[in-house]
Amino acid sequence: DLLFIAVGQINRGGPGAVSNPLQKTMIASLNMNVGTKAVSLSDFASALDYFKHGILFLNQNHWENQYALSNELYGAAAEAACEINDPQLVMTFSDQLLSNSKSLEDRLNAMYIVVKSFRRAMLFQESKKFASNMLELLGEELPRP
Repeated sequence: DLLFIAVGQINRGGPGAVSNPLQKTMIASLNMNVGTKAVSLSDFASALDYFKHGILFLNQNHWENQYALSNELYGAAAEAACEINDPQLVMTFSDQLLSNSKSLEDRLNAMYIVVKSFRRAMLFQESKKFASNMLELLGEELPRP
């Protein structure tokens, strides 16, 4: 697909090659779209690469000025990192989501990705702890042994 090639070429130039904030936002959005296409093709490693590049093209203060796109890119990057079984990278992206999310729903989504990642990496204690924290955020209490 030509879109993959075009966005890949833009990414090679990097964010330093673009000074216009609107163009940077457009390129970040293109990376989100192409990364999502890569996910639909089950090419999670390529998708992660596009999501990472999209994050690099976000403008300064992107959590304030580009919240929806920032949330999408970081969430998609965390999910793709989970799919390739890289719990450390999942935490890197999820930490940003958890630190900057504006809603409980966004925080819970990030926490769910972390729990899933820990489970896939067979880190069951960590998974259990995160899941308990999620339930507490929802007002549910689990019996303690």
